[in-house]
Amino acid sequence: MVLLLTVRRFFCDRSECKTCTFVEQVAGLTDPHAQRTAGPRDALVPIALALAGRAGSRLTTALGMPVSRSTLLRLIRGLPDPPVGQVRVLGVQQFAVRRGRHCGTVLVDLGNGNRLVDLLDGREAGVIAN
Repeated sequence: MVLLLTVRRFFCDRSECKTCTFVEQVAGLTDPHAQRTAGPRDALVPIALALAGRAGSRLTTALGMPVSRSTLLRLIRGLPDPPVGQVRVLGVQQFAVRRGRHCGTVLVDLGNGNRLVDLLDGREAGVIAN
């Protein structure tokens, strides 16, 4: 289905204004800079989470709403991080960002399926304690 929508575009006359044009938004239908409305996006997110890449792209094409694998991955990256909640068993692992030059620390919830809790810059005890 293709929905043609006419909206007004406003221009700013002030020379110091960085945003020269403004487009009115329709509440519940449009989002700034969005390529699709909330309905199709909400239908694509579960497919992206279950299948992601090429498999998800093949399924969406079969369902009549073709999108690329990159679009599905971009939908996943755009989702908010799930809340961490209560951590019972905390795993601490160090990693090198650049071999021998810059190290970091990964905090993982071992009691909840090895979920990432946080990434810390550095590997000193003070950083981990904070």
